[in-house]
Amino acid sequence: MDCTNFVQTTHTHFLNRLSHTGSRGTGTEVETDSDEGDDEHNVFVESDASDGSDPESEQDTNTKSMMSCYDDDNNDDEGNEVGARGRQVQTTNDETSSYISNNGLVWLSADPPRRKTRPCNIRHTKEGPCGKAKLVESEMDAFLCFIDHEILSTVIENTNKYGRKYMVSKGRDPSAWIPVDEVEMKAVIGVLYLLGVYRSKHESLRSLWSSGHSGRPVFNAAFSINRFEQILAFMRFDGHETCEIRKAKDKFAPFQSVWNAFIENCRKNYMVGAYVTIDEQLIPFRGRCSFRQYMPNKPDKSGMKLFLMCDVATAYTFNGLPYVGCEGNRQNIGLADSVVKKLVEPVHHSGINVTTDSWFTSAELAADLLCKKITLLGTIHQRKPEVPREFLPCKSRAVGSSLFGFCQKLAMVSYVPKKNKVTLLLSSMHDKEEVDQVSGKPMMIIDYNETKGAVDRVDQLCHNYSVQKRTKRWPLAYFYHCLNIASINAEVIFMAKSCQNILIVLHSHGRGVETPRSVILCPETSIHLRERSLLAMSCICTFPILQAKPASFFYSCDAVFSMEY
Repeated sequence: MDCTNFVQTTHTHFLNRLSHTGSRGTGTEVETDSDEGDDEHNVFVESDASDGSDPESEQDTNTKSMMSCYDDDNNDDEGNEVGARGRQVQTTNDETSSYISNNGLVWLSADPPRRKTRPCNIRHTKEGPCGKAKLVESEMDAFLCFIDHEILSTVIENTNKYGRKYMVSKGRDPSAWIPVDEVEMKAVIGVLYLLGVYRSKHESLRSLWSSGHSGRPVFNAAFSINRFEQILAFMRFDGHETCEIRKAKDKFAPFQSVWNAFIENCRKNYMVGAYVTIDEQLIPFRGRCSFRQYMPNKPDKSGMKLFLMCDVATAYTFNGLPYVGCEGNRQNIGLADSVVKKLVEPVHHSGINVTTDSWFTSAELAADLLCKKITLLGTIHQRKPEVPREFLPCKSRAVGSSLFGFCQKLAMVSYVPKKNKVTLLLSSMHDKEEVDQVSGKPMMIIDYNETKGAVDRVDQLCHNYSVQKRTKRWPLAYFYHCLNIASINAEVIFMAKSCQNILIVLHSHGRGVETPRSVILCPETSIHLRERSLLAMSCICTFPILQAKPASFFYSCDAVFSMEY
């Protein structure tokens, strides 16, 4: 029987039964650690409602695409099994409850047939550094894996072009502009990292270069404050000759080339583990920008929205997609689904699991990812058409109870944390009723709480030691953020290589030492501070002025260079 006709048949059949017997099934909801995050994104969904991404307008299309995707994902034997299971739904007895959603999906309370290992969760790739990152020997080598020679050359070339153009516009000789070379640009980046180590995000640059108590000798030794401010003011990332023409078609054109090169470096130098998180991040910015967002539940309130895909075990940023708003008069219909699909393109058929929040999660998206051998786990909004009415809040449901539903290869749970409140989760990774014996929560909620915070962890590290300074130009704010992400990724790669070397040495001496990768690679605050300090010194010390300084000079600058960790 055709799957679409089957859904329509079962829908009519159960509506007739429900009209005589009433609704069945009870369920409960339990309070989880994700309640605050879900409330935050509920506000975000409403703020983006103008983009036309309301899922209820696509109910019929979503149902058909889901069913066709299931058929494509199964072989002939599995198709016969699904068909038999579908016929069993039509003859459901009193022991098995069934629930029908608004878009016609039938959810069964009984567990589906279990397999030893689900094909979509079999890993086909090995996590860890890959490509050029395997040859990393120092902090500087790890950093250059992301801000490489190509990116530095692009920034230097466009900065020098703009500097000469500015001198001509002021009636001066173009040679009056002192060209920036790669060594000086690395020194500028090193000073920015050192500003992040000092947590001088809101401190005046003049005070840092002063000779008084608030000054830092290492900054004056690198270059003057006037030269540092001049380089930041003239820093450009795209050719100014054709920028205005391309901005008419692409709002992100002034930074597009650098961003594409940076994200490509992030993808080709590391392979993520079994669990990744997709969420949005807000780059703080209050200047003029056509796609600047206001999100009152975020710490920075105002800025530029960025979608990130990060590894759960290491907080490594693997992929990113900037949000630039609507293009022309076209509304962003299905924006949440398209964002997830674009971010997971490099890891198709890898067997990983993606954790999302309620703004992204939908049954259609889960079915589409299953076709690519990727599973999905996330909270789902109560207004989604695939949620049966029995799973919604109800005063009669007991606190701490759970209601499970299974449809094809999807599972849904409704958990009651408080009276008249539910937590809804959708998963294509789970296929049976599992409840934690200690907390009484479903294992879907336990797994979600353990894998939901990778992007938040990256955001925390970026804010703790941010290199960003106040600016009115959004491309420069994006470059600051790239430096923040590059330092975290470089730390993950360098620690992975260092720990591999340590394990090799220990095993060579006959010691059976095994350390969990999640403990080794997850960036901690003290380690992150040390790595940023060493990276800043590596960048600054390449400047010729500092190469003649004795080693005692750096240790006399500040205690940050002589910290004991």
